[in-house]
Amino acid sequence: MTNKIVGVLITLATIVFLLFTPVLTTMFSNNLYQQFYSDDFPTTKADQEFLTELVLEYIRGIDVSMIPFTSEEVAHLQDVRSLVGIGEELVVVSGLILLIFIPLTWWRKRNYKLALKPVFVGSIIVFVIALTIAIIGYFAFESIFIVFHKIFFPQGGWQFASNSLLIILFPINVFSTLAERIVFITLGMSGALSLLTWFSLYRLRSNN
Repeated sequence: MTNKIVGVLITLATIVFLLFTPVLTTMFSNNLYQQFYSDDFPTTKADQEFLTELVLEYIRGIDVSMIPFTSEEVAHLQDVRSLVGIGEELVVVSGLILLIFIPLTWWRKRNYKLALKPVFVGSIIVFVIALTIAIIGYFAFESIFIVFHKIFFPQGGWQFASNSLLIILFPINVFSTLAERIVFITLGMSGALSLLTWFSLYRLRSNN
């Protein structure tokens, strides 16, 4: 395997890991949803918390009873569940690639530049992507929200009536706040990693 292929592989793995990890860690944070529980809900906030946890467990891949939800809502949650499963697999694979190829490249080939530069490039790419999404989302979040669903759920089934249980539990404000947190974490992770790798490359270059 040539150095160029290794470099591209590490760069792609860095991009995938930095893009998907914040999404998967943030979307399952229960405190994110609690602030949006409504007093107008026909049942108590404890019931809302129970139903939210039910949805999150189902999306995680845990087989739970979804009786409170309609068949259309469950079908969409199944689509989300499949998408999350793919994301989890991508994070695992990209993480393994980074854990294997960076140490091998560094210690076996003694090539610090080949090990770190792809990580630097990948983190810069992710930072630019996250910053671009943040700027566009600030002015047109609902448009991005619709485009996102059309891309990842082309089969449809993601639009529901305003009195749908899913819409009541997860209004648009939930997703805008979720997006803000994901973008903030992504910017922080990619920014910190790009600075760390740049500084490491600079120091190692100066010592040689």
